[in-house]
Amino acid sequence: MPSFLDMFKPQPAATPAPATPGTGKIADVVPQVTAVPGQGTVPDNTASTGADTPVSPLDQFKTLWENDPNAKPPAGNYVPETIDPAKLQEVMGKVDLRNAITPEIQAAIAGGGDGATVALMEAMNLVAQQTLVQSTMVANKMQEQNIIKTQQAILAQLPKLLKEQNLTTAVQAVNPAYTNPAVAPVIDALKSQLATKFPDATTADLTKMTQDFVAAFGATLNPAPAAPAIPNEQDFSGWENQ
Repeated sequence: MPSFLDMFKPQPAATPAPATPGTGKIADVVPQVTAVPGQGTVPDNTASTGADTPVSPLDQFKTLWENDPNAKPPAGNYVPETIDPAKLQEVMGKVDLRNAITPEIQAAIAGGGDGATVALMEAMNLVAQQTLVQSTMVANKMQEQNIIKTQQAILAQLPKLLKEQNLTTAVQAVNPAYTNPAVAPVIDALKSQLATKFPDATTADLTKMTQDFVAAFGATLNPAPAAPAIPNEQDFSGWENQ
C-alpha cells in the first residue's frame, strides 16, 4: 500500500507525445494569432528574426511616416498663377494703341491753335479708353484660364475625396470607438497617411491597415503577460529518513 510520503516522491517523466509531421508551412513553427473583434490581426509578439531578436508588431509599419521627397504632388493641388510683371510688360510692349487716334485727330493736332488742344485731349481720352478695354480683356482671359484650371483640379480631387469618405465610413463601421473625439484626430491622421503612402490601395485594404496598426500599437503598449515559470519538481524522498 502506498504511504503518505509517496505523494512527494518524484514521478517518472511522462512519455512525450509523438511529434506531428510538419507540412512545411510557416504555421507549423509560428504560433497562430487570434484576431481581435473589431481589430486587425496582430503579428506574433514572440516571433524572432532567427537571431533571437524579438520582432515588434509595429515593425511592419516602421516606414509608414516616411514620405518620399521625390514623390509627385497629389492631383488637384492647383495654385492660381501670379502675374509676372516682366512678362506682362513684354506683352503690353507689343500693343500699339496709336491706332485709336484717327487721321482727323492727328491732322487737327498738327494744325496747331485751339483746335490742336481739343484734338490732343480727344486723343488722350481715346487712348485711355482703349487701354481700359485691353486691360479688361486681359484680366477676363486670365480669370477664365484660372477657372478652367480650378475646375480641373477639383475634378482630379474627387476620386481621392470619395475614397477618403468611403474609408472613414468603413473604419467607423468596423469600430465605432474610432469616432470618439479623443481618438478621431489620431485615426484621421493615420488614414490620411496610409492613403498617401499607398495611393493604389483599395478602401478595404486601407481599412485593414488601419485596424492592423491600431491593434499592433495596442499590443506594443500593453503586451500579453508572460506565462509564469513552472518550478522544477522537488525531491522530498529524503524526508523518510528524518
